[in-house]
Amino acid sequence: MGIDRTLLERRLDELYAIGAEPDGGAYRPLYGAAWATAVERVERWLKDAGLKSRRDAVGNLWGRAEGTDKGKSIVTGSHIDTVRHGGRLDGALGIVAGLTAVEALLKEKGKPRRTLEVVAICEEEGSRFATSFWGSRAITGAIDTVDAEMLFELHEAGRVKLVEGDAQEILPGLTAYTGGKHTYASQYIGVRTAKGTIVVASDNAYLYENLDRHLAIAQTLDARSNLAAQDRMKTIASSPRLIVPGHDPAVFRRFKRVGQGVVTVE
Repeated sequence: MGIDRTLLERRLDELYAIGAEPDGGAYRPLYGAAWATAVERVERWLKDAGLKSRRDAVGNLWGRAEGTDKGKSIVTGSHIDTVRHGGRLDGALGIVAGLTAVEALLKEKGKPRRTLEVVAICEEEGSRFATSFWGSRAITGAIDTVDAEMLFELHEAGRVKLVEGDAQEILPGLTAYTGGKHTYASQYIGVRTAKGTIVVASDNAYLYENLDRHLAIAQTLDARSNLAAQDRMKTIASSPRLIVPGHDPAVFRRFKRVGQGVVTVE
């Protein structure tokens, strides 16, 4: 059975161009504009290959070639989202290779005995929201439907908002910044007060030692990006002393205690 290598490479190039970043790589965050464009592109390829397409409740895209025999499907694919500066093959190779192989099989052998499916999984990387393997967990029934319904109801009521991008003011005086890679796209918060701007570092700086000695946190996927985030915090905060690390008990000695486990930062 022959595989059209030229077609495979062209599809990889097309996906890589969707969400291309100026300094290299591609970024297709879950439910973002680039993600939606990529899903539409793959859906067109599925239909062109003669597969019946559908999308499930979380946005996984499926292409199905019905078999003559009953039984479970044979499924191939991968995730369509990427991390920032994602590589050309990041997720895309699993989708494109699976689709190209199924397409070649159908052309040469005709209708399969077993049902074949190609899936573009909506999310794996956790590069936009505080989740990972969202698509796979939906497929296996591992998403808590009560929590999902609650979040949807809160969103509809205007009490929960999804924020995309860096340096986004989420409430008056509260700005969310994209930090270093403790997890992908982990965030920290700038709080504007009458006495200056405070930075709540969260997991982007565990301890005062990280800030004072310019040390990356212990659990990071990219030490350089973590240090860059710490440097940026120092430009945002009105004073270095107003950067509050996420896990240092010394916070309760440096600032005025006003209650059990509560201090005033000023």
